[in-house]
Amino acid sequence: MSDGNGIPNTNDTRARLQGLNALDRTLAEQRYGRATPVPEPTPSRSLRVEAGLAALEEAEREREALRGALAQAETDLRGVRAELDMVNLAHTRVLGEMDRYQRDRDEAVTKLAAVEAIYDAVLVIMQRHRGAIQKDDAPNPEDY
Repeated sequence: MSDGNGIPNTNDTRARLQGLNALDRTLAEQRYGRATPVPEPTPSRSLRVEAGLAALEEAEREREALRGALAQAETDLRGVRAELDMVNLAHTRVLGEMDRYQRDRDEAVTKLAAVEAIYDAVLVIMQRHRGAIQKDDAPNPEDY
């Protein structure tokens, strides 16, 4: 089964393995009562090499297509990141404006409270003065 140098003779080994495979199929068919498929012929070395080269070319084409898809995805990602930066900048600007508007509102509320306090004080003074005038039988304000 070897050529004398310890390397097995592959043709003899293949033939014996095919015979054992055929025997296994026949025994399995007899045991389970079903037919086994006819074995496919072993392709020649040149057909296997051609099939391997075709597989390599297909893998290369697929790799190039994936590289193109990756480049496109990276371009899309850069665009989306730029868009995100613009949105974050606009968000920050809006937050700043909102803070300014809140400060303006708080200042206006404070001024309104001060003005209302002044009006209330003036009203109290006027009511006291009007009460003093009416006590002195001053002319009726409706006459004016």
